[in-house]
This record gives sequence, structure tokens and C-alpha cells, in this order.
Amino acid sequence: MNVLLERVRRGIIDRIDRFCRDRAGLDGGVVDELAAVNSLLSQPLLHRLLTVRAWLSPLLPPAPRDRDGRSVVFVHNAYYHFTLMAAELRRRGWDALSLHPAGMVDHDDFLYQGQDVLLRFAADAASLLRGAQVLIEIGRRFKAIHFYGINNMVVNPHLNIGGARPETPAYPLEFEYLKRRGLKIVYSVVGCNDGISQTAWNRWTGGMCGQCRFRDQPGVCSDLRNLGWGHRLATMADLVCAEMMPRLDYLANPKVRSFPLSYPVDPTLWAPDIAVPDHHRIERQPGEVLVLHGFANQARRGCNGADPKGSKWVFAAIEQLRSEGLNVRLIFLNAVPSREVRYIQVQADIVVDQLHFGRYGAQARECLMLGKPVVGFLKPEGGESGEARRCVDECPIVNATPRTLVDVLRDLVRDAGMRRSIGEASRAFALAWHSTPSCAGRLEREYARIGLGRSRRPIPRTPMYNIPLIRPIVTQAVKDRVNAVLDSRYLSEGPATRAFEKAVSDYLGGGHVHAVTSATTGLELALRALGVGPGDEVVVPDFTYPATADAVAIVGATTVLADVDSGTMIMDFASLERSLSPRTKVVMPVSAFGNPVDYRLLNALKEKHGFRVIEDAAPALGASLDGVKVGRLADITVFSLHPRKIITTGEGGLVVTDNAEWADWINSYKHFGMGVVDGTVHPFFQRIGTNGKLSDILAAVGLAQMEMIDEILSRRRALSSRYEEKLAGIDGVTLSATTPGGEHCRQSFAIFVDDRDRILRHMRALGIEVQIGTYALHRELAFQPGDRLRVSGPLPGSLHAFNHCLVLPLYHDMTHDEQDAVVTELKALL
Repeated sequence: MNVLLERVRRGIIDRIDRFCRDRAGLDGGVVDELAAVNSLLSQPLLHRLLTVRAWLSPLLPPAPRDRDGRSVVFVHNAYYHFTLMAAELRRRGWDALSLHPAGMVDHDDFLYQGQDVLLRFAADAASLLRGAQVLIEIGRRFKAIHFYGINNMVVNPHLNIGGARPETPAYPLEFEYLKRRGLKIVYSVVGCNDGISQTAWNRWTGGMCGQCRFRDQPGVCSDLRNLGWGHRLATMADLVCAEMMPRLDYLANPKVRSFPLSYPVDPTLWAPDIAVPDHHRIERQPGEVLVLHGFANQARRGCNGADPKGSKWVFAAIEQLRSEGLNVRLIFLNAVPSREVRYIQVQADIVVDQLHFGRYGAQARECLMLGKPVVGFLKPEGGESGEARRCVDECPIVNATPRTLVDVLRDLVRDAGMRRSIGEASRAFALAWHSTPSCAGRLEREYARIGLGRSRRPIPRTPMYNIPLIRPIVTQAVKDRVNAVLDSRYLSEGPATRAFEKAVSDYLGGGHVHAVTSATTGLELALRALGVGPGDEVVVPDFTYPATADAVAIVGATTVLADVDSGTMIMDFASLERSLSPRTKVVMPVSAFGNPVDYRLLNALKEKHGFRVIEDAAPALGASLDGVKVGRLADITVFSLHPRKIITTGEGGLVVTDNAEWADWINSYKHFGMGVVDGTVHPFFQRIGTNGKLSDILAAVGLAQMEMIDEILSRRRALSSRYEEKLAGIDGVTLSATTPGGEHCRQSFAIFVDDRDRILRHMRALGIEVQIGTYALHRELAFQPGDRLRVSGPLPGSLHAFNHCLVLPLYHDMTHDEQDAVVTELKALL
């Protein structure tokens, strides 16, 4: 019976394999591997068949029965670190595995120390099917994938293709699939070319790149290559474990944690009293002091005179000390397998780590855990704060440079008591910062911040409230005005629209106002009025709704994404200035959530560089800066009339400018290109145009609301002040900042929280409609760098806002009871 069942099982698997190979194009001649895998993962039938295959013949071991809902798979060997961490997390109740996908011949055994699962892949159709299957198994079982290795955003190593240019890493098809499945993506940094430009690293270290053989190999290390990978990480990863690397370039973004997290050292394996096998025992003379220095992959990294670790200075220092008569000997670690190196380390009296790097790596961590005095170059300032700053400050590594090394070693060789004291401090420091339990505790905490911890409250199955994000104002006066338009039978743009435009102009204190079909249309018209087109660049904030950049693309110009301030969420002016080029024609700031742009700073840059300003003031009607209303500050201002805005017409927008020539051009263009005389359109056609008119039905809604705009603003500001009072000082909540000298119109009430997505899901399930702030454009597929879009540099402010901004319900007739419920439920979820 068992033989028959096995034969049936194998028959089903074979049929699935043949069908999937045929449908994915794997049985032809030249195979497009990415396209084939994309078919396997995206075509519903193939996906279901591979899911059946995974049930019949799983590639991963079964999940533990007693798991508590927390799960992570570690992919690619990081020495022994991921295997240790997976084991520790399993001990803490996680479903955790370390998975190493390798080629048919693995050359990494020298450096690595095993894994829970080893999958070998060949460059053939069977391996592509197995790779797709294991992705499906990972996607169904785990909530996070934690990986290691530059450009290693793959599971099947043969898919690490693409990236023809150094700044374009291989397309992460497999990780895109997992992200769509809802998995969090976590990355552990490898080294100095991991998201940090060669230029920045060389400057920070004081010239280390001159000692590295990869300096002139752009496929391994270059500004473009390093920053291209950093951009990919910033786009895809939810958490980056930087492991004491300085906060430079892309390692400065808010997703990065700089303190020790994912590279643990087992204090029982690296114990000061471990037994040394006879074949590793070092014979030593009485009183001889052994100094250890290691360069495990010297053959690859140390050729052609390269000396990234400063080894020649170590050799010279030892020779100098021996010439002085000191009984000292150098033990140079090279070509010793990683799993055995601790037997050499434990016999050393002093360990010299790297002399150029400014931080420390695996060997230093291991020797600190063994209780050895470690000497190395430890640069105190790397932009860290909090825990990372504390770790650097507490580190007992004896600081030395190539110039000071011989003096440092002389003191240590002569003073056994000093060596013993520093060694005790080393062990204590390593236990606190680098032991498996301490790293796992911090990693669990950071996992929880991105939504991987135990949910502190179950998500309710039925809503408890009915509190919407917005509730547009529809008074009897609104209905009367709409009915008057309907009764007039004049439904297109007409008297009501003219009256609405005049009401807005009067409120702003002047300016030519034209109502259009949407703010997006308004931005397009404003750009066209200023003659923006192909060859021109327009700088927009990365943290904005896509419509801001859509308008730039529509007119054929190049979009340049600049960062935002992490507090106000308005365009960061230092990032803006870095974004400017001789092709910059327009800067398009966004007054985020109704917070006014600081024109005191913006106008200084405008005068210096000569660009025009179109303000995307979609949410900011009613805001002001130093008493001047938004709408009178930019060359052209565009407001939105969407239902979430202060004044709504259902859909629509307003374009405002003091320049009569631009106003006439906009008026003409939105009327199919009709002629404009004295501000009035006439039925002859001067140019190609479009239909951008707002109907009188919609304008009537806006006109009725304009009659109560002061009341609307006063109510929203009062409710916002009440939110601020109730949320002030609460751990886990940071209030967004208002521009100095600005008066916020409070289109939305935005805060910052950790674990935002978990809170959002819970609040919505409760019947409280909260929302993300908006989008970090560079994360979206439509806004990837190319011929018509570029990114000015790291975007930490935008990423922080995108990951942490939460918008709370706010509307004119919101009651205090509703507001109290929002605050109460939010507090309970922090």
C-alpha cells in the first residue's frame, strides 16, 4: 500500500513539474529565468499547483506545533550568526529557520558553520521550480525574511542577475513576491560598501579606501554601486541591522538600527576556558606574549599590495618590539576554518584587529567574548545616538592607529595586570552587547516595532465604533445652492463657478483664481503656463501623493525627488539645494497636511538659483505664514477640493497666481485653448488645450462652504489642539511639527508612532478609520530612477514619515466623545 501511495505521489509531482515547465516556458531553448519564475509565482494556476507540490514534497522541515505566531526565516549564511540566532529565537517560542541557498558547489564552508536547511540550486528548470516552491513555502509559513549579503536579495542564487549598470542592483523578483505576501524584509549589513558611497567611507575613515584592492573595481565598490544597493535596501527593507556601522549615506535612514542586533557570539562556544585540541595548541616559551592578528581571506583581499586591515603595521610593530628585547611573538591567522579559529584566539594574550576601519567586526567580537584585550582603530563619532552611542562609548577596545600601534602594544606586552583588567572588561562588554541572548532580546524588540512581535490585543472581529477619517460638510445651505444651480439648468461652468472663484480670491486677499477639475489638472496647467517640458527638471518632495510627480511626468519634464524634514514633513531645504541643477526650472513644495512651507528659506534659494515656485498646496487652503495666506506666497499655488480638504466640491482644484499673463494662459488652456481677452474666454482658439472646467453644480458646494470657512478652520484647529493636549507626553507618540511662524489649517491631524501598520489595522478593525500619511514615491514602481526621474540622495525623512506617520480622524462635526474614543484606543495599542 505504501509503495502504491508513493508511486501516486511521485506521479502527481511529475505531472505538476511537466505542466509548470511547459506553461512557464522552461522546456524551450533559451530561457528567460526571471520571466519564468514570475510566471510560476504570478499565474494563479501555476501558483496553486506548486502549492500542492509543496504539500506533497516540502523543501522546508515542518513548523513546530507549539509556535506562538512569531516566525522568521534567515536566508544566506552570515558566518554562524544566523544559525545561532534562529536557534535562540526557537528557544523563545519563534518558528525560526536558517536557510542557506547555494550552488551545486559551495565554496563557503571555510567561512560558514552550518545552517538548519541547505538547498542547492543548479542553472536548470528543476532548480527554478524548486526555487519558486520554496518561496511559496516561505510566503505561507513565515512573517519575515531576514537576509545577508550585498545584492543577495534572492533565494535562488542563479536569479541574482540583471543590474547591468553598477547603480542598478539585480531586480528582486522573489523578494517583491514575498513583500506582496505581507512578509517583512530585514537585512544585516555586510561591510563598508553596504549603502555607503566609497567617497563618504574614505572621508570618514581618513583614507582607508587607498588600502583596498576593490577601490578601482566598480563592480565591487564604487559610489554608484554602493548607493544603488543602498537605494534598493531603503526601498525594500523594513529593518536594516547595521551592526555598529557609522550612519553615513543610506545607513542614516530611519529604518537602520546601528547597535548590535543580528550577529551574536555564543558565550559558551567562545568561553575563556574552552579546551584546545592538541593539533591547534601553540608551543610557547616561558614568559612569551602572543599577539594575534588575523586576515582570513587575505588571498582575495590582500593581493597587489592592498592592506585594508593594516597588517603591515602590525608586522612592523612586532619587529620593533622584538628588536627592543621584548619577548613577544605574532600569531598571524590566515586560512584557518571559521569553526576552528576560536582555538587559536583563546591562546593569544593580545589581539590586534583592524587599524583603518573605524569599527570592529567578527574577530573582535569573538575575542572580546573570549576575554582578550583587543587593539584596533575605533572612531568615536559615527552619527550614532541612543544605544549605538552607548555601545561605542562602553567598548573596551584599546584604540590605536598605525602611528600609535607600537606604543600601545609595548604597554600591553609589559603589563600583564593591564591585559587582565582589559580582558575582564572585554568579556563583560561582549556578554552585554554581543552574546546570543542579548542580541536576540534587542532583535525581538526591533522585530516588534515593524509588526513581528506578539499582538498585544487581538484584532476585533466586529467594529465597536463608526468614526470615519473625514465627514464632508453638507449643510442645508450647500443643498440650497446646489438646488439653485439645478433649477437654473446651467450645469456646466458658469455663474456659480465665477462666484466661487471670486469668493476664494476675496478670502486670500487677491490673486487670479481659476477653478479646474482637480488639483492634478491644476498642477499640470501651472507647469505648462511656465513653459515646463522635456529637458527641464522639477524638484518635488519624495513624501507626497503621487499626483505631485504625475503632473511633472505628464508635461514631459524630469522629476527630481528631494527629502522632507522628519518633523514637519515639508521639503528639506538642504536636500532641495542638493537636488538643483542647471536644468531645474521649477521647485514644487507641498504644504503637508495643511502646514505652510517656510518661504523665508525657500525664497532665499529661489533668489540664489533662479527657479520658479509652484506650490502644491492641495491641503492648505486657510494656512498662512507670518500672517500671509498660502496662495499669495508662491508664483503659482494649486489647492485641492477633494472631500478630505478644508473646502470641498467633491472633486476639483483651484489655481491661484498674481501674474495676469499666466492666469490668462491657464484660463485659455482649460477652455480647449480658447482666446482670452481681458480675462474672459472667447470662441476662437489660440492654442491646443484641454477641458479643465469645473461645473457649476460642484462650484455651488464650494461656494456654500466658503461662506463658513472661518468657522470650519476654527473648529478644526480647536479639535487639533484638543488632540495635542490628550496625546502630549505619551510614550510612543510624537506630534508632527508646525513651520515656525506658520498657522496650520489642520486639514489632517498627523502623528508619528512605531509599529504604525499594526496600530492602523487594529484601529480600523475597531471602526476607527485612521490612515497612513501619504507615500514615499521612491518606493513605488512608477517612480523608480530612470531617464525622467532621479533621486537627489538618501531620503531618511521621507522614509521616517512613510513608515511612522498616522493620520487620525478629524472633521467639522466630530464630537468630543468620538475624539476621546480615538485617543483611548490609540493609547491601548501603544
